[in-house]
Amino acid sequence: MIIQHYMDSGDHRQIVETGRIYGKRDANVWRDILSFYASMNSESTPECEAYIIQSLSHISKHQTLSPMVVVNILSKNKRITLAVIRNFLIAHCKETASVTAEAEEETNTINKDTSELQDRVTSLETQGMEFKNTRDHLFDTQPLDLPSMHFMSGHSYNLENLTEMDDGSREWCVC
Repeated sequence: MIIQHYMDSGDHRQIVETGRIYGKRDANVWRDILSFYASMNSESTPECEAYIIQSLSHISKHQTLSPMVVVNILSKNKRITLAVIRNFLIAHCKETASVTAEAEEETNTINKDTSELQDRVTSLETQGMEFKNTRDHLFDTQPLDLPSMHFMSGHSYNLENLTEMDDGSREWCVC
């Protein structure tokens, strides 16, 4: 693979650039890059911190590796400190908090809607529904005459305005 050539030559800019180009399609590219930096000798590590940070920025932006994988790989080199991956972890925590907040908001909305529907069902089961419509909902200029049909949606129609099905039942597509 082309990235191995850059790793062998120590061309850190090209390593990160190759990750940027191919890392979107294959997360293993970033795993290889981080493993390369984690396996470096201790003296070279501080010089490469900026490239590790750039790599983490691309990983975070495209969410190609989980933070746990990143920490597990980079923890193999004792010279790579938490300060190097701090911003990556903070960005991940903020994103997780944002997604969690959105999910909680959606859950609250769903719970509210469910509660309202349960109240409506209880009301219909215990009190029934009173229809006070005086006009046909299909032709609002037409008065509601007998025979008429009332739907639970609250719509009322003159029987002659409803479609008769093959089995003799009547329905209206709006309801």
